[in-house]
Amino acid sequence: MTGRSGREVKAKMVLDTSNQAFADPENQLYVDELTGIYNRRFYTRRFAVEAERATDHGSRLALAIVDIDYFKSVNDAHGHQEGDRVLVVVARAMKESCATAEVIPIRYGGDEFLVLMPGASRADGVTILEKIADQIRAASLETARGPIAVTISAGVASYPEDCERAEDLFAAADRAVYRAKEEGRNRVSSPPASRVLLFSRHDFHRLFPCPKLVGRGNILTEIKRHLQVSTDVQRPVIVLEGPSGVGKSRL
Repeated sequence: MTGRSGREVKAKMVLDTSNQAFADPENQLYVDELTGIYNRRFYTRRFAVEAERATDHGSRLALAIVDIDYFKSVNDAHGHQEGDRVLVVVARAMKESCATAEVIPIRYGGDEFLVLMPGASRADGVTILEKIADQIRAASLETARGPIAVTISAGVASYPEDCERAEDLFAAADRAVYRAKEEGRNRVSSPPASRVLLFSRHDFHRLFPCPKLVGRGNILTEIKRHLQVSTDVQRPVIVLEGPSGVGKSRL
């Protein structure tokens, strides 16, 4: 089917996630052949629709990035055929846990999956992904070389909680899944906390009354105390202002 009618069918598929639309042969372009769930092409189009809708209507939009833990080791130890079975098991668990049209599982590529959740907050998304993770952990996958324990690391982010623009939601979810891996995998995480502190010029010089900071360990201690940099903020940013030659770079 070509021309305007063909475009209408594809647009309908992007917006309609019912079983009937999913089974339509015209829509197989949007279906992952191995797992039977939506593919990256579908995500690209559907996310654009949902991001525009969230921006225009001020609604929430959540996204999760899901990685299978140590998937390469599964392929190395059991072969790619068993690796494909793992992908199918994960996709099935996601599909069974995402039984509503508002929760859409997608195979993004390789062992990476997405869950698109229009209208969901970060907390909603975490709850949904915890349910998916529990179902995947409970799945039994027996092979000729022994059982395979399957777990996932997932990162969940929501617009506008975790990003100012809906278009930046993928990057926020990516930071969250990276955090899940840093914390030991087999878990669901959200983006790390961030803190922005603004000082007027007068307040800054009142808090830090010093012409130079180079070699002044006590001043650095004072900065940390005033800014209350704590261990839960992984990447604090401090902006220093001053004329050339005071040692900002060396600090």
